Amino acid sequence: MQKSVLTYSHSLLLPLTRSCGIHCSYCTFKQNDGALLTFDEIENDLQKHSASGICEVTVTAGQALEDLPEIAEQLNKQGYASYTEYVRDICHLILENGLLPSLDIGPMSYAQLEMLALYVSSITLMLENINNDFAKTIQRGKS
Repeated sequence: MQKSVLTYSHSLLLPLTRSCGIHCSYCTFKQNDGALLTFDEIENDLQKHSASGICEVTVTAGQALEDLPEIAEQLNKQGYASYTEYVRDICHLILENGLLPSLDIGPMSYAQLEMLALYVSSITLMLENINNDFAKTIQRGKS
């Protein structure tokens, strides 16, 4: 008889923003707070929680953020040409703190995946991110 093995990774959930450019009927995450976390806020969170034994930081946010004027403006003010560049630098900061960054930020293009590949330990993809029929049959407007 083979034993089942359950593993657990003590992690920190780090929502970069609770804004989202998609309107999903089932979502409980979206609050459209209009603000991205600053690097100082993230650094403080990492230091605060690292003593608890975390080894992984799950970076999350809404989707289609560059379509939101307030998010695009914040990225521009910080010198970022794209949200993916901002996420890359957040993941680099997480690595510098000795932790593993994991992404749950929705669908990405191959170019975006390539930009982030060196900086993440894992990427979460939900059924809705990989099933093209989802948008047509279950959630219209979901990209």
